[in-house]
Amino acid sequence: LHVEMVVRQDLMQLYGFWTVEEKDLFKVLTSVQGVGMKVALSLLSVAEPHDLIQAIVSGDKALLNRAEGVGPKLASRLVNELKDKVGGLSNVIVLHPKEKTTLGSYVMNDAISVLKNLGYRQNEAEQAVNLTLQASKEDATVEEIIKLSLSKLSRI
Repeated sequence: LHVEMVVRQDLMQLYGFWTVEEKDLFKVLTSVQGVGMKVALSLLSVAEPHDLIQAIVSGDKALLNRAEGVGPKLASRLVNELKDKVGGLSNVIVLHPKEKTTLGSYVMNDAISVLKNLGYRQNEAEQAVNLTLQASKEDATVEEIIKLSLSKLSRI
């Protein structure tokens, strides 16, 4: 979990992100006039960071318009102001691809974290969760993955 602390005159807020790319893009998005924390989070919830960057670079305002709080004017402003800024972020994401941020990766990371908190070593937890994910259905919940992983660990 990557945290961004936003300090203003009258409040302090923490925002959490699964990846460094999401956090970096959040900072870049909020640098645009008219884009606050809520709109930036809305944009990040509409598409993956790489897809948002591609949309900005290619001028795909339709993708940006899907986010709550983003109208045609703000979409145009995002494209115009960020076209050059996000080019560097795009290279970072392409050169250093991380595990795709999908629901499956969240489930996997959460399950591994729970198993580690229960006292299992990192490699044991990863191995059990990976085996469980390979054998389970795609839409398995964190709870199901943990339960099946614990079952596998008890047999080891």
